[in-house]
Amino acid sequence: MREIRISYSGVTLDIKGQYYEGCNATYMYPADPTEFQSTAIVCGDQDITDLLDGDTITEIENIAAQQIQDEEEYHDSLI
Repeated sequence: MREIRISYSGVTLDIKGQYYEGCNATYMYPADPTEFQSTAIVCGDQDITDLLDGDTITEIENIAAQQIQDEEEYHDSLI
C-alpha cells in the first residue's frame, strides 16, 4: 500500500492504493503499463472516492502513477 499527495484541479488530494511499475516491451513480451490502483481518495479528512465518476478516478490514478514514476526516476538519478 502506498500513499501520495497530488494536486488535481487546484485541490490537494491524498491517494492511497497500490503502485505497479511497468516494464518495457521485449521481442517476446509486450510492455506492461505503469499504473496506480487507488483504494481511497481523500480530501482533507473525507474519503471522496464514492463521489467521483470513473473517468475522474482514472485521471487521478494516472496523475499519481506519473508523479511516483517521476519521483523514483529523480531518486535513481541521485544514486
